[in-house]
Amino acid sequence: MLNYLKAECFKVSRRKYPYLFLLFILLGEALILFTFWMVNTSTAHNNFDNTVLVLMVTMPIGLYLAVVVCDMVFSDQYKHNTLKNEVSFGISRTKLYMGKLIASVVVALVMLAAIMGFYLLGSLLCMPPGDNTALTMAGLGVSLLASLPLWLGAVGLTIALFFNIRSNVGAAFAAVGVIGFLPGALKMASLLKGYEIFLTIRSVCLLAPFDNLNTMVEANGLIGAWLIGMGWLIGSTVIGLLFFQRKEIS
Repeated sequence: MLNYLKAECFKVSRRKYPYLFLLFILLGEALILFTFWMVNTSTAHNNFDNTVLVLMVTMPIGLYLAVVVCDMVFSDQYKHNTLKNEVSFGISRTKLYMGKLIASVVVALVMLAAIMGFYLLGSLLCMPPGDNTALTMAGLGVSLLASLPLWLGAVGLTIALFFNIRSNVGAAFAAVGVIGFLPGALKMASLLKGYEIFLTIRSVCLLAPFDNLNTMVEANGLIGAWLIGMGWLIGSTVIGLLFFQRKEIS
């Protein structure tokens, strides 16, 4: 398994896709920081704490980053028939599935570390220090701790869809639908029909814990985020692997 995992990570590292995507994100962050810096040249209202708070508010974007990362790792294997070749070569389906899942987690964590590290370093260089920097950084740490299982849940869901939907585009759209559109549809259904069951289902969606940042970083919010995230990761992995084991690869 370790050799297979190394091979999967090596394949991703040899593609231009991850580096171009990461460059695009870092340029976007640089533009945001430049805007903060420009505003500060005339008003001096922004500081390091403000930029960190912006980072905390954008934590839900990590759910969609998981979809992009899984696309990098899975790499249209049905289209190129490489998945069929790997199975024919004698690699077990469980090893294939778990190898790509773990590789996706590794790549996602590296990407997130690079994105957040660049933003925080840029904030330190461009912004004056804040009045409550220690408290703000503590809040960021707790936010990361709460967001991590939800990001992992998104990776588990997306990999399950990529293995069981032949089209990478179709799997990506399905993942975005479950992550982003399903919570909104359930909320709308609750408003229109007045059934609490829709809100109950929505409360276990990956996006739900991000509704209230203050609640999310409390003890109950942290526990809830971990239960939801790990539930999606384990549940989607079990179901995805079960269906993949029975799937005909042609």
